Amino acid sequence: MTQCDCSEESVEAIVIGLGPGSFAGVRAGIAFAQGWRLARRVKLAGVESAELVAIRCWLDRVRGPIEVAIDAQRGDFYLGSFEISGSGWIESEPLRIVSSDEISKRTKVGRTVFGPDVVLESLGGQRAFPAAGDVGWLSTDRLQWVEGELLEPVYLREVNFVKAIPPRTVI
Repeated sequence: MTQCDCSEESVEAIVIGLGPGSFAGVRAGIAFAQGWRLARRVKLAGVESAELVAIRCWLDRVRGPIEVAIDAQRGDFYLGSFEISGSGWIESEPLRIVSSDEISKRTKVGRTVFGPDVVLESLGGQRAFPAAGDVGWLSTDRLQWVEGELLEPVYLREVNFVKAIPPRTVI
């Protein structure tokens, strides 16, 4: 904020990345935005990483149908589809989880797949990175302003975990 000569009071809204991405990083960003909202009553909105990659492709003058793939670990990818024209981009299929084999199949039949992960290149995709400044290309009518508690990370897997056994007492 010092670099851009902004004061805390001048911040009216925060747009936060909801992922998919680094799970801890996304959660930390959401917590930051929620805290700022509590302190300053700013407006909040969230945006998916896949849309930011689509914006980057649009800014780089990519046109036509594209797919955005983001590593979901475990040999899987988050995959979303977009149609990019000179006037902008529109999501044609929402994010879903697919296997790395599915990514390979899509690139082999000529689909254009972009994403930020180096592993994508080995599957025939091209690297494209979302940038924080690209959020500025989102018009206010595309953003949905929400209460802080409604910001949730993009995580399409079913949450399952096993609760640890309580520690034993040794006498």
